[in-house]
Amino acid sequence: MLKNVMDKLAKRAWPALLACAWLSSSCGLYDEIPAFEGRACGSPCGPCGLGRWECGASESCSLDLALVSERAQCGGDQAQVLVVDPDAGQDGAEGSVVSPLKRLDQALAKKPTVIFLVGNTSVKVEKPWDAATSLVGGFVRNPEGLLDYKPSIKPLLQGFSQDQDAFGLLIEAKGASISFENVRIQAPATQGHSYGILAVDAKLRLVNTQVLASDAVQGLDGLPGDPGADGVEGQRSNTSSGGRQGIQPLCMDGVGGTGGVGQARGGTNREASSGKASPLGARGGQPGQPGQNGTAGQIGERGQDATVGFVQGTRFSFGMAATPGQSGASGVGGGGGGGGLLSNGATGEAQGGGGGGAGGCGGQGGGAGLSGGSSFAVLLIKSTLVASQSEFVSAQAGLGGQGAVGGQGGQGALGGGSDAQSGRGCQGGDGGQGGQGGDGHGGLSVALYCEQSSAQLKDVEMKFAPSDSVEANRVRSSLGAQALNCTQGED
Repeated sequence: MLKNVMDKLAKRAWPALLACAWLSSSCGLYDEIPAFEGRACGSPCGPCGLGRWECGASESCSLDLALVSERAQCGGDQAQVLVVDPDAGQDGAEGSVVSPLKRLDQALAKKPTVIFLVGNTSVKVEKPWDAATSLVGGFVRNPEGLLDYKPSIKPLLQGFSQDQDAFGLLIEAKGASISFENVRIQAPATQGHSYGILAVDAKLRLVNTQVLASDAVQGLDGLPGDPGADGVEGQRSNTSSGGRQGIQPLCMDGVGGTGGVGQARGGTNREASSGKASPLGARGGQPGQPGQNGTAGQIGERGQDATVGFVQGTRFSFGMAATPGQSGASGVGGGGGGGGLLSNGATGEAQGGGGGGAGGCGGQGGGAGLSGGSSFAVLLIKSTLVASQSEFVSAQAGLGGQGAVGGQGGQGALGGGSDAQSGRGCQGGDGGQGGQGGDGHGGLSVALYCEQSSAQLKDVEMKFAPSDSVEANRVRSSLGAQALNCTQGED
């Protein structure tokens, strides 16, 4: 049965005439479009010799679909052209016009030279395109079960997500030539960057192809810093010993000074001592005098803003991340009060000075904002691109997240009390507020971005989302551009 069908196909001319220029450029088998002047009528032409040269008023290369199901020699290597028809195909079929494969992944696994994708359909591409295989759409099946060529028919290739990024096509070609014609390529929704096409080490040709990126992820705002702990009060002395200073274990540098020892006369003779200074420098009081209040801690420094993203290896990075704000400094602990003095002629022991209160702890620095993702219709890394009659559309880039405010510093604590003859411990200073977190950077919306790559364009429309400003904050704002880093020229 199959032999009879193939014999019938071989005897009839396929109704659509395809120019050799189309065949050579779309399948990426030639460095340049070959000249066909003087060709013999009926001689092989097109990819792997599957076409036949037709003479007449309009000399052209006609694709003979009767040969599509056959293996053809191409440059000494065994080449293969397979047909994929999601509607009429079957799993495990041979991949011919009359026995097409149903799924694109089955065809790709065979690593053919060219895949013809039939119908105005949508197919999933769920892994990197790492074979030297070109794909051509624009085919419809007619009532006789044969194929007609209609370039306006563009099947949709829907991509996949990997490591939070989204790809319409991730091409890892290892230097191979790959072409796409009469197709639409679309990246899915993403939690990171979006690439309609990311081509690495490829010689890429696009003809009559629409490439669509998706919106990139928005940068998240940082989280506010936690407030600092309050200081601990200094103790009152009920004996001649100095009162204990306030100690806050969460910020030990902000402890207060101990109170001075009270004067003694009679069985024990001892002069009153001054209160101790706090570690951060508040003076202790002279005998009978209060100490010095602690001062407030310094406000924490603001975090560093993020930088714009850049290509790192085989992906686009988010750039150098923003940093959180620094914590505020501890408040200075209060100085200890001076030891008590006995009145003239009195004996016994005077009360010790009160301990200084601990300073409040500094507030935690504000969290850094995260950078927004970037949206690229086509991003080339160490690749070349020749494109014609195509459209590249990048989508909305993510805005950078705002750095958060730092936490408030804790309150300084009171010093320990005293009687009339001894010095009171003094109050600790408030902790400093945490610094503001750095801002995340806005992403890029670029139709064509090149990294160590070149592009030749002809009749290519490039669209991008315009720059989006955030309250005059240039860091957080996104940037839109048709093309970046590309050397462009006419093909």
